[in-house]
Amino acid sequence: MENIVIKFEQTGECEISINEVKKVWDSNWCISQWHNEYTLCHYNTSSENFTRTDFKVRISEIQANELITDLKLVSEKSPVFNNAYTWR
Repeated sequence: MENIVIKFEQTGECEISINEVKKVWDSNWCISQWHNEYTLCHYNTSSENFTRTDFKVRISEIQANELITDLKLVSEKSPVFNNAYTWR
């Protein structure tokens, strides 16, 4: 996963390598959307008892939309928050 982030920002959007993300994408990855903010997340499901996030960076709307289109991701509307979606 170290090759995914091209430019890390402490706050704000990070720049990622779209090609590297597409190489490693599986069912443990998702894009979380809150209004127009997008977060790329990877979940570690190796434990039987819980799932934890082991990779999480904010990305631009442009990069998020590119991944959503290229990977043909489908949105899941949050049942709790009106403006929240998860793309898988």
